[in-house]
Parts: sequence; C-alpha cells; structure tokens
Amino acid sequence: MTNNITYYLGAGASANAIPVVEHFNEAIEISKNRLYSLKKNKARGDDFDYEISFDDSNKGDNYREKTKGLMDDFEKVLAGLRTMHSIDTLAKSYYVKYGSQSTEYKTIKKVISIYLIWEQLIGRGNYAEREKRFSQLIAYYIDPTSRKIPANVRFLSWNYDSQLQLAMKEFLPNDSTLHKLISEDLISYPQSHFNDIDEDAIQAVHLNGFASCGYNKEKEISFPDISNLSSIDVSRVMKKTLDTFFPNEEENFCETVRFAWDFDNENAFGAKSVRIAKNIAAKTNTLIIIGYSFPAYNREVDREIINEMQAFGNLKKIIFCDPNLTEEILRQELSIDQDISIEKHKNLNQFPLI
Repeated sequence: MTNNITYYLGAGASANAIPVVEHFNEAIEISKNRLYSLKKNKARGDDFDYEISFDDSNKGDNYREKTKGLMDDFEKVLAGLRTMHSIDTLAKSYYVKYGSQSTEYKTIKKVISIYLIWEQLIGRGNYAEREKRFSQLIAYYIDPTSRKIPANVRFLSWNYDSQLQLAMKEFLPNDSTLHKLISEDLISYPQSHFNDIDEDAIQAVHLNGFASCGYNKEKEISFPDISNLSSIDVSRVMKKTLDTFFPNEEENFCETVRFAWDFDNENAFGAKSVRIAKNIAAKTNTLIIIGYSFPAYNREVDREIINEMQAFGNLKKIIFCDPNLTEEILRQELSIDQDISIEKHKNLNQFPLI
C-alpha cells in the first residue's frame, strides 16, 4: 500500500534562508536602504549602477519616480511595524481599518513580495542563502530518470517564499525557469493559467500565495519569472522588480500574497488553495510538520485541513519538527485522535525523510 506523505511547512522550514518573524523588520529595513543606492546609469542605458545614488537622475526618468514610490511604500510599512507585533498584525489592522482593496493593504503585500524576491535572489549582500534542508529532501525523493518527485509526496506550505522550488531547480537542466518548474516539474499552486490546471497533479500548495505578482490581461494571469537573473546582478534584479511591480497602465496588477482572513473575501486564489489542500489532506497517511506551530491567525484554515485528514481514517502518523510544538498542542488545538501516533523529530539540521 502506498504511503501518501504530506509535508506541512511553516516559516521555520526556510529559516536558514529567510528571516523568521523576529527579524523581519530588520530585513525589510535593509531592503529599503538598498533603494537609496539606486539610480539609472546613463552610460548603461536601462541598467542600474547599484553603487551610485539616484538623486541626480534626470528629472524625467521613469525609474527614478518608481524608485521613490517604492521607497515610500517601504517606509510606510516600516512605520506601521514600529507599533505592531508583526507584519501579520499590521496587515490585519489595515484590512479592518481600510478594507481589502485599499492602497494601504495592497502596499503591505507589495512590500512583502519585493522583500522576499530580493532576499532570495540577492540576499543581504550579493549572495542569497538557500535552505539546504530542502536540497537534502529533493535529493532523497527525486527520481533520476523522470526528474520528478513521486506522486505520493505532497507539500502544503504557509510560506510566501520559493525555497522548495528553488531547491528543485538545482536538480534540473540549467535552462529551467521557475515558471516552468511550478507548471511542469513540481506542479505548484498558485500559478499562471490556473483555471486549466489539473488539480490532482498539484504537488505543492502555497496556502497564502507566492512572493510574486501577476498581470491580468483578458482574464488570464501571468507571473513574471525573475529567477533566471544572476544572483549577483543586483542592478538587473532591481530594475526587473520595478518593471514587475509598477506595470504599464493597461495592465491590471494582481497580487498573489494573501493572509488567512483573505479567504473569506471572495478570494479566488485562497478558496481554491484550501480546496486543493483538503483534497491532498483526504489521502494523507503520514503528516510531517516542519517549522510550524499553528498560529492563531491560521488556525481556522489549519483545522479544516487537518480535520479532512482525519475524516477519512487515512491519517496514521504525525511527525513534527518544530521547537515550539508539542504533542499536547497538536492533540488539544487540532483535536488529533488518540489512535494517531505523534512523533517528535529532534534533528533540526535535516527534515524527516520516509
């Protein structure tokens, strides 16, 4: 009998590459400061010279305006974070105060996306860290012939980052793009052309979306892929980011970052993510929880998914790898049945592999 394995991923699963909540404010501050060193370099046409201040750019320079606008966005979010516990708390306050379609609320999502894209492409200097534990996981499961992860291994993630997909990319030909990977190699949701996707083929669901954005042209979503840029080419990465998040007027911006409370707001991505996750959950035999302690904001959605795992009697075992999670929390907060075994994985340097 096939053992259907589902990895349930939280921020701790990417902790070696992406700062956790406690250091998020500092990381966003670094990204904002990066903008102060940006200008259009006349000698290089549309490219940027990262080391030169943009202050003496041509007044008519569109990129100068975009850069200033982005700096303002970062500063607004940082100002809000100085009085709030976390980025989630700030987002919830803006959602309640200004509404889901407000500029203030969308600005938070934009800043999260841009920060995480930069963090994964150029890091704090000119090198982006990778979560090497995902590389171990991919190496263990990938089939050398098909270059695929077996269909019985699935991933449900609360992370905006693409560390799982970027790890998979290291095992594929050099011309593979992140867009191709999430569409064909490790089929992930959300993605472009989402209305035509075979839901049974999806292996990775990002419950709160990707750090990216989309453009809606004639009801079709497309996701710009900047993963093929060199991690050391800071100028091109930042220019591409400005182009991506400040599209032309005829293109309608479509954010792909969301929060748990967005799911009740006629959010097509959110509703579909939960449905796909529940389909995966219903077939799960072994649940592996990594870097996730079921925070209050997400608990309602988490309960829906975990209840689906138990409803069909297929879930037999839970393995968790998180210093803040205990068997008692799992059984009390998520009502895990006593006949389901729960085991703690103590080696934080490697994900559980079955």
